[in-house]
Amino acid sequence: MNEQEFQIKMQELDHQMSLEHRKSDFNRARSISVGTTFNNMTDLSIRSNDGICYWVPMHAHEVVRLIDQLALSINCQVEFKEKLISTPWNQKEVVKSNIHKTKKQLEEEK
Repeated sequence: MNEQEFQIKMQELDHQMSLEHRKSDFNRARSISVGTTFNNMTDLSIRSNDGICYWVPMHAHEVVRLIDQLALSINCQVEFKEKLISTPWNQKEVVKSNIHKTKKQLEEEK
């Protein structure tokens, strides 16, 4: 394979990758909303580019994991504290609240 054939092959591959990247944009979520569902669960709804909606009912521990992952993606750490709240059914439940702190703030506290 000479230099010219190599360059042509690389351009073809670049074009193919560009098309694949463009196609993947149509599979991305365009909006997200969070609500509550029955039995003290959280409902995460995601609307895709073509208008189709997907939803995920989540338990409290799944929400805590999602909050932690979202915080880590922006270089923050979440500190969870237990908090007692009453539900509409007058039951006491342990729910986690969060406080966002950056790594710099955590280092300054030490």
